[in-house]
Amino acid sequence: MMKQIAPVIVSYLPNLQQQLLMARMKKTAERYVAESLFTSIMIMGAVILLLLMLFKSYGVSLLLLFLLGPVIFVLVFFFLINIPFVYISQREKEINKNVLFAGRYLLVKVQSGEPLFGSLIGVAKSYGATGEVFNEIVQDIHFGTKIEDAIDKSIKNNPCRNLRKILWEISNSIKTGSDMTKSLSVILDGINEEYFTEIEKYGRKINSITLFYMVLAIIVPSLGITMLSIISSFVGIIIPLNVLYFIIFIIAFVQFMFISLYKSIRPAVLL
Repeated sequence: MMKQIAPVIVSYLPNLQQQLLMARMKKTAERYVAESLFTSIMIMGAVILLLLMLFKSYGVSLLLLFLLGPVIFVLVFFFLINIPFVYISQREKEINKNVLFAGRYLLVKVQSGEPLFGSLIGVAKSYGATGEVFNEIVQDIHFGTKIEDAIDKSIKNNPCRNLRKILWEISNSIKTGSDMTKSLSVILDGINEEYFTEIEKYGRKINSITLFYMVLAIIVPSLGITMLSIISSFVGIIIPLNVLYFIIFIIAFVQFMFISLYKSIRPAVLL
């Protein structure tokens, strides 16, 4: 049944197959949608059964629980369908870390007179996720694909905008027979300037977030616990252990949120 419904849903998601390719998820769009539908139904059923066991003694209407079923199904399915975007974002950051170094290496090799294919092989041997993209191009060429077609395929399936600009310039130079070194040098200079701009923005953001961190994660908990201890000692109120555990949990949660925030805003740049 899932296999029959999946093509209908895919028709409303025309970009899903391309997103799966960019996320390097080796599945067809129909198969991914079918698996997402099945998983959503399983999770919906499990949640309904759990709610039935939890609220059976409280006299909660069964109709209300079953009305929650479609809502749970839609939420889970929406989450699963958007998972490729998470992988695409992660892959883009990984590629972007070394794209400038890879581009500079390629430029130096071409300027020194080495053939383009040999230069691509050199980039493919290192530079992390960026090298993996070039390795895929090299593998396609080894299997008989024209070099410009292999590069165009990588441009289509590559989520990193900066790397797409580099590859597009290489492909355009091959097709037109023009000298790629000057235009490639200009592109790399532009990417370098973008990186420095991102670092400057990151510096401004980090100052503001650090101020909030000092207030919310250090000053407020310290003064709050101190004042609570003083007031409770004067009034003679014994603070339950559960309250202290709850306060510790809140402090730990705030610390975790700030750590995650610091990681999320950090630019994927290596200079």
